[in-house]
Amino acid sequence: MVQLLNHAQPGDVITAEDWNLVVDAINELLQAGQTTGIKVVNVVPPGNALDPFKIGSLVQVIGQNFGFSIGQSKVIFEAGPTSVTVLRAQMLAGSFDERLMFIMPPIPGITPAGLTMTMRVDNGVASDNRTVFVMPVVISLIGDIFVGWRADVNPNPNPNPIVSTQPAAFAFRLQSGTNIPATYDLSADIINSSVPVPAGLVGSIEFRENNNVIASKKIEMGKSEIRDIVVRIPQIPVAFIAGTTFTLKVTATSGIVTGTDQRSFTVGTTVPQQDTKIDVIQLQPQIFIVLSGNNETDPNNGRLDGSTIKLKTGRQMVIPFNVKLLQQGIYQITIQAKQGTTLTGWGPALVDSPTSIKVDTDNDTSTKLLQFGVITSTAQPPTPTGTVVFKIKRDGAPVEFSKEFGVQLLQ
Repeated sequence: MVQLLNHAQPGDVITAEDWNLVVDAINELLQAGQTTGIKVVNVVPPGNALDPFKIGSLVQVIGQNFGFSIGQSKVIFEAGPTSVTVLRAQMLAGSFDERLMFIMPPIPGITPAGLTMTMRVDNGVASDNRTVFVMPVVISLIGDIFVGWRADVNPNPNPNPIVSTQPAAFAFRLQSGTNIPATYDLSADIINSSVPVPAGLVGSIEFRENNNVIASKKIEMGKSEIRDIVVRIPQIPVAFIAGTTFTLKVTATSGIVTGTDQRSFTVGTTVPQQDTKIDVIQLQPQIFIVLSGNNETDPNNGRLDGSTIKLKTGRQMVIPFNVKLLQQGIYQITIQAKQGTTLTGWGPALVDSPTSIKVDTDNDTSTKLLQFGVITSTAQPPTPTGTVVFKIKRDGAPVEFSKEFGVQLLQ
């Protein structure tokens, strides 16, 4: 026979032990009335790979006999040694015995790829399980990564000029401007060579920082950070005799954020040094439909792919730059087809920018907005590919700023 509780007599002291006996008895009665028939009928979102539970987002579990009204509900997420529990006190207003609502809690160690977990809903007597897929909070990377030729390194390249059968090092500067830190994949390619590129040459190209090889060809950068790297070709091929021309294309990519610099070199010919008094930051391009003047939003019709301008006919791309001219003088600004190339049906021109700028004093740190545009003709078929060069040069100076952009016609 079950032992009954004793009645209190007038004047008796009610101790904690006495009160706990009462609480235990009440809990036993409540649990006795709580059926073991707990069941999860549905979850919102579905918790699959297409529509997962997202950390920090609302989750609803619908079913029966969850034990919410007697304070016994809890939801446990498990995956191997990882276990996270949502207690009844953490559940949101609107929860009851047939519906539990809560914010998906953080999962220690979860990766961006997500995690398959067992969700166990417990009412203090029994539980029901369901397999769910959980994703972390994913913040998309937006912004820019700029790959620039270093004007402050001399010689650049090293040696200058490039010599057949010898190594060659090229100094670049990476500058990030993004909403979150990111890891960038580094790649280099040799294109537009006047002689065949030997097999294995591109794969042999090294990336270095502080003279240490970046074996992973990846570099981590903060939201606003500058890093200097060297791209090194261990040996210029024997076939690259004096007079051989080629273009070195260097790219840094993380997700949809890409930056590229491409430059042409001639073996045996000295490369002009860049002007250290010209500071240039490239901004995001805009693309327009020439006939209407409206923005082109379809990347299949126009986009900047690294440093290659890709357009269908009847489109215009405008690329802006923030420029600081730090030495007194008159600067000439040009955009034109690369010397020695023919570019039919492409119209490179400055846009709302002067062809020359006078700077009255040294160390003028004011920022000037310069823009150039490239239009693809509808009247004559544009050549499939080509190269344009954006250049800023101070009168009388032996150095300049220049940057090449490839152009490619989209079909």
